[in-house]
Amino acid sequence: MIIIQTEAGAIITDPKEIYIDKDLDGHLHIYADLSSTDRVKAVKLTVFDYSKEDLGLMLETMYKTMNARLFFDKHPHCIITMEEVLRGASWERMGKRLVVSHD
Repeated sequence: MIIIQTEAGAIITDPKEIYIDKDLDGHLHIYADLSSTDRVKAVKLTVFDYSKEDLGLMLETMYKTMNARLFFDKHPHCIITMEEVLRGASWERMGKRLVVSHD
């Protein structure tokens, strides 16, 4: 079971898919599809505006966290907050920025 707390504080469970898309105003956000059919039931996981790169890092962080907890650690549940994801993506971004090329 996957449990995610959105940036707005709502709790969602077992998303079918997590992805980046634009809202009606054209702003990019991370969404979770909660539908049990072919018709999408999207729930916005992020509230604030982030760059496409930052959202990509956040999505990557979410999948790495889920993979580690569910498969490597063999936990039956994975609980994630978007605050935790944002912190992880920030560390990831800082780590990439601190990498020095020796070319």
